[in-house]
Amino acid sequence: MALYNLLGTSGNFNVQGGTYNGSGAYALGWNGLSGLRNTSIPTLENVGGDNYAQRITGTAADTNNQRFMQRPQPTTLLFAGKYYIYLVDVVTDGISPANILIINGAGNAELAKTTSSPDNKTHYIKYTPAQDEAAQMRITNWGALGTSCWAQFDNARVYEIDQATYNKIDVDPAYSGANLAAMFPYTEPPVIGPLNNLLGTRGNFETISGLATGASAAIALDSTTKTQGNNSLKLSIATSSSSANAFIGGIFNVFDKTKFYLLLVDVKCGTGSAGWAYFDYFNGSGYPSKTGNKITSTTGYGTSYLKLSPTELSVAQSAACHCFMSGTTGQYVNFDAMRLYEISKDLYDLIDAHPDYTGENLAALFPYRNGSGYVPAPKTWTSSDRLNAADMNAIEQNAANLANYLNSLSYTIPALSFTTNRTTTTVETFASLNRFEAALVSIRDGLGMTPEGFRPRRTWDITQRISFDDPNRWQTDIQALFDAAASVEKGFIYSGTISAGQTWAIRAG
Repeated sequence: MALYNLLGTSGNFNVQGGTYNGSGAYALGWNGLSGLRNTSIPTLENVGGDNYAQRITGTAADTNNQRFMQRPQPTTLLFAGKYYIYLVDVVTDGISPANILIINGAGNAELAKTTSSPDNKTHYIKYTPAQDEAAQMRITNWGALGTSCWAQFDNARVYEIDQATYNKIDVDPAYSGANLAAMFPYTEPPVIGPLNNLLGTRGNFETISGLATGASAAIALDSTTKTQGNNSLKLSIATSSSSANAFIGGIFNVFDKTKFYLLLVDVKCGTGSAGWAYFDYFNGSGYPSKTGNKITSTTGYGTSYLKLSPTELSVAQSAACHCFMSGTTGQYVNFDAMRLYEISKDLYDLIDAHPDYTGENLAALFPYRNGSGYVPAPKTWTSSDRLNAADMNAIEQNAANLANYLNSLSYTIPALSFTTNRTTTTVETFASLNRFEAALVSIRDGLGMTPEGFRPRRTWDITQRISFDDPNRWQTDIQALFDAAASVEKGFIYSGTISAGQTWAIRAG
């Protein structure tokens, strides 16, 4: 079960939100102005590194022994018929009882609370509302009046749980006390970092160049409806069939087989029945596939998406991202903004398991971005490595994607030629290498500067051979050009496997 903390990051108490009576400090998202009883002191206590806990210290002058803070904004919206568990880790001075309460955010009425205790432990309480409620979490030091006393709180969290789990809490020993706390550790919503579309600019569908189609499909650009840019892709069933597809192939080298990915595309049905994202891959004997949710709306765009894991990618030898439709001959569906993003395992687990990461809510978190096409660090070549056809194809593909990416950022990069279809029988020529060297210089000139780390080109002739330093230079030049474009993305995928094999001599051609 994926855990999604409804308190967001405020339960870590790591960021100061304000002070009380000119001293002390309370965490961002929490408020104690009505509950600190005049002379009580809130402090953020360092518990290691950059981590803090919220301490509430009572003084002998306090007028009420219910010294509390609560998280008022934003309130946690609880839904009728759902099941929740509130938890917080508590450390005390050994004499001050502490507890947590759930308070109705509108009427300040107590909904539920834990038993006060001076023990160092995780306080928790389960709750199921009879009606939708805006609820607040309250943390309280109940130390006796007339004494100096403190209680300290950390790792506050609220999770939605299923009914079966709810019913076991404090009934089954495995779902009680420390066992329950271990079952529901503190988590924070996953951070969605800078988005780099691994399809480069191909998913913006501003051109149909580079798209392939199935046997029954026809494709065209449509400027009358789109979600970004100037055009969408109009996919039609051209021959007698009930479906059609267009796809972006040759993308396998963008994947790290140990990582997780999310593919999305915006879909609007024109006259067709449905449209959806589709991913397939060759595993050595067949083409397993994954299908996204089907969009049937004819009045606006919806987003079809699917997620990919190492389970699929570990056995894949090639891959393609498809726009797929169903209907009859002559019918069409529009597609736009296809994007492929690397995501974390935490995000992968939340997709379709939590409403914030489902449907159009998910789509809003992953809007369309043009991308460089690639993002891992360059490979370092040594004198014991050999350059093969696939390696050289990958290097040129990176350069091609860089040119497209810079054009998408409004740099003027001229039309350039790149060779990405070498095979083991290809004989590399010095003319081909000079073409590639000149292309890198043209990209640099289009950028309008020579970035730090960019090394001068080499002019090839019939007497020379490729050394291990050449692919290192090409890749670092591409990296330097990419970084100099001031992109928010950091890095570039330099794919291609270094393996023993044919080493090319440079020949005239």
